[in-house]
Amino acid sequence: MPQRVAVLAGAAGRPIRYEELTVDEARARWRAGGHGEELVELLVSWLGDPPPAAYTVADTVEKVTGRPPRTFAQWADEHAADFN
Repeated sequence: MPQRVAVLAGAAGRPIRYEELTVDEARARWRAGGHGEELVELLVSWLGDPPPAAYTVADTVEKVTGRPPRTFAQWADEHAADFN
């Protein structure tokens, strides 16, 4: 996440602060947002130790759209005006 925030800050041309929540703070926010305990624990598990599918590059975008995918940085640069 810090790397993604840095990319967004670069595209926006301004600093963006990132503050990571502790696991307990995240649980409290999700619970306060109405998420059930099962989902809260799934999110904690997924974000703490994502399964390989979460970071495995697949060719799905190109198969669906017929063109290669953009990087996150390319997407951020194309949408920079939306961040201001």
